[in-house]
Amino acid sequence: MKITLITGGSRGLGRSMARHLAARGHDIILTYHRRADEAGTLVA
Repeated sequence: MKITLITGGSRGLGRSMARHLAARGHDIILTYHRRADEAGTLVA
């Protein structure tokens, strides 16, 4: 099991990296400062 921590994951590069790694089997821990709506969409 691979677990990845991504800060600033609700948009931009963080969001892209979260999608990329999740597609390759990583479990993702995602943090964000703003844009809770975008973070929620990504998690879903």
